[in-house]
Amino acid sequence: MPGSKHSSSKGHGHGHGHGTSSKTYIWVWYCENCNTGPLNCSIDAQCTNPHCQHTRCGRCTTEQVASHHHRKSAARIGP
Repeated sequence: MPGSKHSSSKGHGHGHGHGTSSKTYIWVWYCENCNTGPLNCSIDAQCTNPHCQHTRCGRCTTEQVASHHHRKSAARIGP
C-alpha cells in the first residue's frame, strides 16, 4: 500500500529527558595481522589480541567512527 512504508530509525530514541547526547568522532583501527578491532588509535598502539600484539602499521585499516556520549543533566541544588 503506498505511503505505508516507515523508516526503522524513527521512534527508537533512548533516554529522553535524562540529559543530552553529543556525537563525537574517534579514529579506530583493525589489525592487518589478525583482524582484531576496532581498536582505539589514541590508546592502542599494539593489537590487544594476546596471541598477536602486532604494532599498528600502514597496512592496518583505520577509520573514523561516531561515538555517542550521554551527558547527565546538571544536578539540582536547593528546593
